[in-house]
Amino acid sequence: MPKQTSWKQKLLSSSIPLEYESATILSKHGFQVQPDYAYRRNDTGIVKEFSVDIRAYSFAPFTNPNVIKSELSLLIECKYRHPNIFWLFLPDPNPSDTPLVVGPIIKVIDTFSPWRVLDPILSIEDDIPIAYKGIEIDTSNGNVYDSELRHGLYQLLFAIPRLIAEDIRSAIIDHLEDNVPLYYTQILLTTARLFVTTSKFKIEDVKYSKNINDFTTEVPFISVFVPTGPEFREHCINEFKILKDITTYRNFNTLCDRSNNFNDELKNPRYLIKLFLDGLLYTPYWSFENVLICNIKNFDKLISYIKNAVSLSTRKRKNILA
Repeated sequence: MPKQTSWKQKLLSSSIPLEYESATILSKHGFQVQPDYAYRRNDTGIVKEFSVDIRAYSFAPFTNPNVIKSELSLLIECKYRHPNIFWLFLPDPNPSDTPLVVGPIIKVIDTFSPWRVLDPILSIEDDIPIAYKGIEIDTSNGNVYDSELRHGLYQLLFAIPRLIAEDIRSAIIDHLEDNVPLYYTQILLTTARLFVTTSKFKIEDVKYSKNINDFTTEVPFISVFVPTGPEFREHCINEFKILKDITTYRNFNTLCDRSNNFNDELKNPRYLIKLFLDGLLYTPYWSFENVLICNIKNFDKLISYIKNAVSLSTRKRKNILA
């Protein structure tokens, strides 16, 4: 006969309570929240439907619903882990000019709007370390593995191309003067405590340690590098197919003509559309190969950080149609 409390653990492990708790936090911050953001992915030759737990969006400056200067979209995947599990991360070993991140953690695509953002979001970087790699440790049975962590990261990575493609298509089809810069970030939300090792971490540190605190620091959130390969590029090509005819729209050509006056070829709509159609989800300004990881206890603080950073960035923008 099953224990009366067994259903509680199974409910918690489903991540449904975690998802709803995070959804209510987002709603409190003024976000519109949608469950199960779906996308399709080729899985060993078979196209299957996957989903990310939450898509949330709001509009800066976040203080007046009648004033919209930019849109902030979040994709959030929730991973409940029992209290004996923690996630361990290795810091970026590169001393400078790291290849593990391109551009800021919060990405902005302003190329398909009449507005150009002049101030990239860099202030939040000082509070969020960059991780080289992560692993899950279960102190109840001694298991060490990364399957759940990797699954959550790649769910978010493979979901973002569809969201970007849909947003760009809507921006070009709709009234051009109403379009605003689009900000994005992906968050893996968990109940697991997050620890990052020291930069001088060695094998001996593990061998002779008494506990995890001997060679780590607990952090509220961290950004982790998610490497991509040919499979992801093919996925991007498939998702961005909906943009193939976008160059025939009058709004698109208007933006291209005006972008020439802004003297930045890398932000010309034609250049960016070509990158997307080639399956490349990066530019010299940003890459989506970094995902934020946050402990639920610090989620409210992280959302406040993100909103404040987007608000500050949105204040400095230029209208190229003026």
